[in-house]
Amino acid sequence: MPSITALAEGDGSLVAAYFERLNRITQIKDRNIHIEEVTGEDMTIDVVVEIFNRVNSGGTKLSKGDLALAAICASWPDARPTMNTALKSWSDAGFTFKLDWLLRNVNAVLTGEAQFSKLGDVEVPEFQTGLKQTIESISYLLNALDGRLGLDHGRVLNGRAAFPIMSRLLHHHSGKFPDAMTRDRLFYWFIHSFLWGRHTGATETALNQDLEAVDAGGVDRLIETLRQARGGRLEVRPDDFQGSSMGSRFYPLLYMLSRVHGAQDLGSGVPLKDGMLGKLSSLQVHHIFPKALLYKHGYSRAEVNAVANFCFLTQDTNLQISAKRPEDYLPEITQKVPGALESQWIPTDPKLWRIDAYRSFLAARRELLAEAANGFLTKLLEGPSPVGLTAPADAAVLRSAAAPVLPAAPDEDMPGLAQLLDDLLRQGFAEPELDSEVTNLVSGSPVLVATAFWPQGLQEEVGDPVVLVSETTADEQAALEASDCRVFHSVDALRRYVDNIHADQAA
Repeated sequence: MPSITALAEGDGSLVAAYFERLNRITQIKDRNIHIEEVTGEDMTIDVVVEIFNRVNSGGTKLSKGDLALAAICASWPDARPTMNTALKSWSDAGFTFKLDWLLRNVNAVLTGEAQFSKLGDVEVPEFQTGLKQTIESISYLLNALDGRLGLDHGRVLNGRAAFPIMSRLLHHHSGKFPDAMTRDRLFYWFIHSFLWGRHTGATETALNQDLEAVDAGGVDRLIETLRQARGGRLEVRPDDFQGSSMGSRFYPLLYMLSRVHGAQDLGSGVPLKDGMLGKLSSLQVHHIFPKALLYKHGYSRAEVNAVANFCFLTQDTNLQISAKRPEDYLPEITQKVPGALESQWIPTDPKLWRIDAYRSFLAARRELLAEAANGFLTKLLEGPSPVGLTAPADAAVLRSAAAPVLPAAPDEDMPGLAQLLDDLLRQGFAEPELDSEVTNLVSGSPVLVATAFWPQGLQEEVGDPVVLVSETTADEQAALEASDCRVFHSVDALRRYVDNIHADQAA
């Protein structure tokens, strides 16, 4: 063919190669491909997805939500674009959610069930109406969580798996809270549900229990169901604040307490709030005892990044304090801004400000934080009060939220991590949770805070959970392995694992 010869510019070897490729393409039409229909009442979405992923082991994996949404898109092609538009609006406001998450909310609203297979009985007009109601309810909830609890961006919004329950409750009340008592008691349940990992592990089992509870008895039945699951105990204890890093369940609780109680900036005494004006007024996470000082004196990474060592400051104050010793800068704050330390639950005993008393300082602050948390949670349980923020009357347009500056860059504790994450995202792997708490899938109790965590595998809902953490104790390692987690202790080890995946898929 003249065109092939011209393309090869007279190179005989290239001409032969091009003809070989064309022949392989034309031979595709002669291949016999076995097609087996998967039919039958027992072939639920869960079963079909598992079959597909086993057969398609080398290609893009399918989630349960993908298959459920595909059936809907066949009759309503605009379903996915409509959902993506909603997801983008929330992302612009500081909250990043996944399409499967939104679909699970829609499913709960329309069917009262957690399994995606229930959507198979929903007609397109009903789905369109349910999707619109769900999007409005989620925006309403995000505004209410901001207004009442101060949870104003994604880094402090734990308990996302509980949203289908709250969406279902709003569905029973035409998309809005019937009264402030219901709102506060629901948020009491919501906070406790994420503090104790209610929806970790077997998510659909807990979701179905809670959906049944909210249908049968509203928020009161929800609270009672959670209390029974916790052995009758719904309270925060000082030791619960022993978690470390921003991935701990109790980091959002600390942020929430700082917002609802009007914690003061240690430099200016101004109550901390979102959207503060001024170049250096954005909120930042501050280590009360500087990281470098603690590492220098032999404290572990978990101790250095303990939640009880965190507080929130404006950027200006954070820069002024920098890496000063607490025994040097806390006395100045006591004199210049009376009451500021107490507003952030920072122990005022000077003996606890010395580096050799750091563990005692943490213990004392955990006591103060637990007391503050239980006090606020009790007020939520008992109903509305003038303390703290107030929820908006309706689902106003979400503001663009600015998250506090993170205390550390990804590479600070594990060199090469940022580049690895960029590489993985470009290759189509899932985005991990950074500084994320990993829980025991059986008990729901926290195991450790991982540097990076893929709870549903490197490819969504395929394979075992993947944990990247610099070090583990023997008990932590055993707990992770019992939860079928693949554990890696270095960036290089995880990169080699990824390379092996590519090699297996190419074979």
